[in-house]
Amino acid sequence: MFKKQSNIFKKKTLSILVASLCAFSLAGCNSSNDPKQPPEIEPEVKVTTGVWSSPAYGVAVEATDDEYIMYQFTNDTCQTWAFGDFFDVDYSSFIESVEVSNDQNSMTTTLAELKFPGIVMDKQVSLPDNCTTALISQLGDDDYTFDAEAELNIFWQTFKEHYAFFHLEDVNWDDTYQFALNAVQSDTTEEELFEILAAMVAPLKDFHVELINTNTGDDFSASRKPVLENIAIMDFINVNAIEPPFLDEKFADFPQYYEEAIGKAEAAILNHVSDGEEVHFNENGTIIWSKIDSNLGYILFKSMDHEAVGTEGLSIEENLNILTATMDNVLSDLDGVDGLVIDVRFNEGGTDRVNQNIISRLIDSDLVAFSKQTRLGDGRTELQEVVIEPQGTSNYLGPIAVLTSTTSASSAEVLALIIRERGDSAVIGERSAGGFSDQLIKTLPFGMLYTISNEFYVSNSGEEFEGVGVPVDIEQPFFTLEQRETGTDLGLASAITWLTNL
Repeated sequence: MFKKQSNIFKKKTLSILVASLCAFSLAGCNSSNDPKQPPEIEPEVKVTTGVWSSPAYGVAVEATDDEYIMYQFTNDTCQTWAFGDFFDVDYSSFIESVEVSNDQNSMTTTLAELKFPGIVMDKQVSLPDNCTTALISQLGDDDYTFDAEAELNIFWQTFKEHYAFFHLEDVNWDDTYQFALNAVQSDTTEEELFEILAAMVAPLKDFHVELINTNTGDDFSASRKPVLENIAIMDFINVNAIEPPFLDEKFADFPQYYEEAIGKAEAAILNHVSDGEEVHFNENGTIIWSKIDSNLGYILFKSMDHEAVGTEGLSIEENLNILTATMDNVLSDLDGVDGLVIDVRFNEGGTDRVNQNIISRLIDSDLVAFSKQTRLGDGRTELQEVVIEPQGTSNYLGPIAVLTSTTSASSAEVLALIIRERGDSAVIGERSAGGFSDQLIKTLPFGMLYTISNEFYVSNSGEEFEGVGVPVDIEQPFFTLEQRETGTDLGLASAITWLTNL
């Protein structure tokens, strides 16, 4: 699936100096001899005004002093990108998220806090040629006409230039394109094209690759590892001896079965709550904490989405403030524990800003968490180091066990990646889902939104876990039918044993 910057507007002093000299010189700088006429002062130009480009992301920005236009481009194509409409980012919000370099030749933008640590964009004389001479018409333009083959070509080329992980599943993207091209006909519809594109990306098994037809609401993604719902549905099939064909009516009772399965897994956790201790919840029920066996603390994070841990409709910054207040309560309630269990086994991710906020309460000095870089042609951009600073009035500094599962994805598994750098900590359970890259968002002219994995998360020792997940120190299965039916939690039991035997 972005860091706020300050000191944005740097004034150009040359025009001001010239104006001042003109105003106070005996000869004056006006062509008029009227001493009462004020001198003409050239308007100040903001340092953010101009054209900026990031080939690694295939994104360009044309900014004036009061508006901006974003473009998405490949070597052969260019479209405008309605970024501001998708994410409700106006000019002021965008500019506030920009930091221009001292030489004013590059800038880093967090895209209004959506991208962390930010996209580096270089100053350009003009937009890419394709954006000025061959800008592609899109749905809503007067001259737009749906062309399935043209849409396919944009999709194929964008992945070819930016997707970073074809090698993980040994996918030959050129061969994939040929199969898709053979399937596209002159009368191929938008719905049929969507199915063709979905078939192209399915072999990648990358849950950060998503397709969304904004016209119909259809969506598609695939993954390498089973999430909890996948595990439960297989158990449902076996328990009920369901045989093919797997018709919808055979699964009418599955929603209730799944809800009960989650309840049993959570009940097994609560079996470890110490006698007389209260179980606490945040307002959304996405953070649960209590004291458990052996004077240990337990915190369950069900999501890393900023609205899930905060309030829907508020900004990232506002929700991080809510999370900070929640963590104040958590650490107060768990004061004096001898160890801490952090559980992200139910957690399918969100934003890295959330996991970094959590980690900031578990350290007492700056922590180099990991580094990021982006695919750039056959190489990569420079590494961007991510450093987390301690924050808050109280911090927990004792030993930590983090529980992970194959469901722990994206920013949830990034928390596990970071905790390995903290020291005095262990990861217990199952290797995580293996999807770290942020989602590079693109669109097709007919109205389809799609996302690409184009980033590498690199540990401080140079390790990368895309596709395989964060390794565990102690392996234990989670959410098995046997554990649910017997009310046991092997992962939590192992975490308690590890913490008490330090």
